[in-house]
Amino acid sequence: MVKVIVESWEPGFIAVRFNQFLRERTNLGLAEAKRKIDGLLRGQHFEVTLADEQLASKFVADANELLARCYVEESCS
Repeated sequence: MVKVIVESWEPGFIAVRFNQFLRERTNLGLAEAKRKIDGLLRGQHFEVTLADEQLASKFVADANELLARCYVEESCS
């Protein structure tokens, strides 16, 4: 499992589009995804866990296109 940290957003970020993206790429429900995005808009970061490095890298690239800034958390092992 690989963690992705969603840390901020840039002007032009559209919360509804990112909510749909987040639900499609994770197992989050509508309410949970909305809570995470609302926190992000208030300056709080959050993390999502994905199955492997390839999915995590794709998530980061696609999220960046939606103006959400995130990164793959480095493994401690």
